[in-house]
Amino acid sequence: MESQKLRDTQMESQKLRDQFAERLKEAMADTEIPKNQWAKTIARWLGKNEKNPMFAWKWMNAETKPRDQNLEPLAKALGVRAEWLIYGSGQKHALDEKTQNYVDQAEELLKTMSEDEMQRAIKILEAYSNSS
Repeated sequence: MESQKLRDTQMESQKLRDQFAERLKEAMADTEIPKNQWAKTIARWLGKNEKNPMFAWKWMNAETKPRDQNLEPLAKALGVRAEWLIYGSGQKHALDEKTQNYVDQAEELLKTMSEDEMQRAIKILEAYSNSS
C-alpha cells in the first residue's frame, strides 16, 4: 500500500513538472528567442552562469521545477503571471502597470465594503455588462 502511494505521488509530481515544462516552453516560444538560446537566456535573466545552464534545461525537460525564488523573476522576464507559469491558473499574461494599479485599488476598495455595498456594486456591474 505504501509503495502504491509513493508511485502515485511520484506520478503526480511528474505530471506537474510536465505541465510546467510545457508552459515554460510556450512562454519562451512567445519571446521569439531562438530555441537553442532558451536555457542561456533564462540563466541570464536569473543572474546565473550562462555557460552551464543545466538547471534551465532540466526545467524545460520536466526533470525539475524552479525554486520559489526563481519563479517571480522568470515570470516577469517572460511577461507572464507566475501563477499561470507554475500552476496554469488564471490569465497567462501579466497586466501592464497602469491596469495592475487599478486592479490593486479595486481589491483594496472591496476589502472595505460591507456585504450590502458589495451586492449593490455587483448589480451595477451586471447591469453595465448587460447594456454593452
